[in-house]
Amino acid sequence: QAYFRKRYLTDLSRSRPAVFIDAVAAGAFIWFWQGTEKHETFPELANFIDANYTLCKSIQIEPDGAPVRIYLLKQRAEKLRSLSAGAESPANPASSVR
Repeated sequence: QAYFRKRYLTDLSRSRPAVFIDAVAAGAFIWFWQGTEKHETFPELANFIDANYTLCKSIQIEPDGAPVRIYLLKQRAEKLRSLSAGAESPANPASSVR
């Protein structure tokens, strides 16, 4: 398990995908996920996600279950915020078009 965790973290660090989804949630897929299988149970992965991603959306599938969580790469989130701010600016004529 240690080998595959290290390899996964190395691949994730190199590729830095725009989105990270933790779908370990009740009702996700046809599987009975346990709380012990969330990404936080892999400390190095949890640290990497905390340092590089921001929680974008939580989707509750089962009323009493853990949600599916969607994280966005922090650089991508910042870029989207700046684009949104520019689109809402009065100086941007496109912002008045609805």
